[in-house]
Amino acid sequence: MMKRNGLICVSVAALVSLLGACGGDATSAADGKKAAERARRPVAQSYWKIYRASGATGQVAFGRFTECTDRNAKNSSMYEIYAPIIEGDKKESDAEFLASLKSKLSAAGWDLRSSGKKAYSSTVHGVTLVIVPLKGEAGQGPRASLWTRSECIPVGNAKKELLHDYGSQSSDKYDPKDASASPVPTGFPDPDAP
Repeated sequence: MMKRNGLICVSVAALVSLLGACGGDATSAADGKKAAERARRPVAQSYWKIYRASGATGQVAFGRFTECTDRNAKNSSMYEIYAPIIEGDKKESDAEFLASLKSKLSAAGWDLRSSGKKAYSSTVHGVTLVIVPLKGEAGQGPRASLWTRSECIPVGNAKKELLHDYGSQSSDKYDPKDASASPVPTGFPDPDAP
């Protein structure tokens, strides 16, 4: 009887160990990349709509995977596109530029609200737009930076690779010369390929 109880204990311990390995953070790297790809597409599509609605010209934006704003989101990441500068007419005041930009984006479905620290944000279908007015320099028009972000998504074992290989500011390039085609990056090329 003691031998049988010992065998049952070992079997239960093995089963618990196996089930623990299948738990929440065990998403494979391949499945994590698929989840990341599903998050990237709507952000890129939204970015091009925002770009056209804003009336921006000339600046190149960059997309990347980054840490979630909630640092407690273990094995999760988010995709963001950063447009460093949207510049207004030199004759506009900062307030006029911001009002005009907010109006244009509102007409495109992005109802920007103050989100503190002189930032404005809006979330539509899980994509968040953040506008941060920048201090203009002499001889320049009013300026702002624009961030378009996905929700925090669980990517499991792909997180380290996504942040390492696709986390630099220039991982995905959104060039205004391509705006008419609205290209959306797809896939994850080998970062070590020549």
